[in-house]
Amino acid sequence: MTTRTWTLERNSKYGGIQRLGERAPLPKDAVVSITHGKGLSLGQTILNSMYSGWFILPRLPKNENLLYAELHGDFKSGESLTITVWRGKAMTHFRDNGGHGWAIKLLTNIVFGGNATLWFLTYTPKDGQIPSAEEARRLSEQHGKMMVRGAFVRSAARPA
Repeated sequence: MTTRTWTLERNSKYGGIQRLGERAPLPKDAVVSITHGKGLSLGQTILNSMYSGWFILPRLPKNENLLYAELHGDFKSGESLTITVWRGKAMTHFRDNGGHGWAIKLLTNIVFGGNATLWFLTYTPKDGQIPSAEEARRLSEQHGKMMVRGAFVRSAARPA
């Protein structure tokens, strides 16, 4: 497998988009995972960025089951959006193991507590396309597992 690298697109003084891979039509077994957050404090945003930079981002280019990743962040607005596309059930293994699994167990309430609202959604796209950032926000807010101030308040429902 060819080594992939992250690309960075700055869209403001305080934010940008990191991408890994290319947007392309997806195989039938592809799974899209969306994590969307609003209302993160500056401290939470910095902690989330540090955790991602140390434990998540370095591992992704080497993962042959990751087809595409897109990370949006803005320190000023406190919003984050992560869209990842995986081959089959590989996302579940990545999510629950290693540095990511450890962080979910120990850091979720610290990183996503306070006034933050988070949505988590994993689904198989019927149209074989990666959602745009706007569509990912809409899908996650409508259908995603919802966390408010560090507590889960709604289960996820698969988009039709």
